[in-house]
Amino acid sequence: MKTEDIWERLFEADNMVVVSMGISKELLGRLQILQQSLNTFTLGEKVRLLDKELKESEFLLLNAKYSANVSNMEINEELGLLKSGAGASDKVDSLERQLRESDLQLQCAITYAKASQEKQNLLYSTIVEQ
Repeated sequence: MKTEDIWERLFEADNMVVVSMGISKELLGRLQILQQSLNTFTLGEKVRLLDKELKESEFLLLNAKYSANVSNMEINEELGLLKSGAGASDKVDSLERQLRESDLQLQCAITYAKASQEKQNLLYSTIVEQ
């Protein structure tokens, strides 16, 4: 190889380095712009999601407050009835009705148990006789 050829190749390599550096800087600039856009989009998306969660939390809080108010009103109404004595007789009537229903169920259960015992005794005596 001649010295001129070596210098020519060295000059071409040096030019390629300069061109490559220029391309690399341009690509790096584009990458930074894309990264900023992505960060902005990601941040915007996070803000949107957090805003949505905040609204859902506020809705749940309002529902909880409403439920608590309704419960408090019902409790206060029952307390007022009990204090006035007007609800006491209704409560007694309700409890007496429940007691009668329970007694009826107990009587039915006792009758069923006796009938089952009689069937069992008959079956047992039939088995013993054979």
